[in-house]
Amino acid sequence: MIKIKTVFAVIDPTRESQRALDRAIHIARIARARVHVYVCIHTDLETEDTDALAMAETARYQLWVDRIIKQLDVEDLEVTSQIEWNKNWREAIAAAAREVNSDLIVKPSRSHSASERLFINSSDLALFNQAMCPILLIKSDQPISSHTVLIAIDAKREDKKYNTIKEKIIDFGKAVAAAYDDGELYAVHAYTSQDDYVHVTDLARVARLDSKNVRVVGEEPEQAIAKIAAEVNAQLVIIGLSTKSTLVNRVFGSTGEWLLNNLSQDLMVIFPEE
Repeated sequence: MIKIKTVFAVIDPTRESQRALDRAIHIARIARARVHVYVCIHTDLETEDTDALAMAETARYQLWVDRIIKQLDVEDLEVTSQIEWNKNWREAIAAAAREVNSDLIVKPSRSHSASERLFINSSDLALFNQAMCPILLIKSDQPISSHTVLIAIDAKREDKKYNTIKEKIIDFGKAVAAAYDDGELYAVHAYTSQDDYVHVTDLARVARLDSKNVRVVGEEPEQAIAKIAAEVNAQLVIIGLSTKSTLVNRVFGSTGEWLLNNLSQDLMVIFPEE
């Protein structure tokens, strides 16, 4: 059973529209959780008194965040906020989320070009490497048009570590889909060899879904996920990363990074427990 007590909402200080915050509030209301609103700021502006600059900028952004929160319907929720002055903002998010015992991080995201990925350690990838709880990446500022959820699982794997992640993927998928009157859940299993093939009835059994809501696709995982997400008009895709190692080994060249940069749907990533 999924239990969310604290939703950590990351604010993008460069934009007024904050759909990630909207989603975080909606999830918190369903889960009866609190929302911790977080923004990390810094400037390379040269000054003789950097402490005074940090205090002034932090106060200015606090007023901005307070105004955003005030405009939202959150009287029924516990909402706290945090403005952090930190040059290494890509590293700061995960640490701040751990400090408030976050159960889910909700963060705006954007795609990165091949050249950007070579030279920039994006905040998403840095967060993948350090996060201790699931992450929901909001990929678009467009209004939600569907409440269909797609979960990607390897129904063939049965090792203990992956089974734990798999159950979390299924539980999160069911919880999100059940939160909406028109919510629907689908599952996809990808295979590239006959050794990895599973029948739709086996996938349905593992995912605890009707057979009409599962897909078995003979393609690379990332291609299969994107294909089925478009086919079922999914608004959210949920995947799991089964290893905790270095950033390069975990993300670059993996299904997760490809989806991060090519998937138009919101993406939730489940991580193994340490």
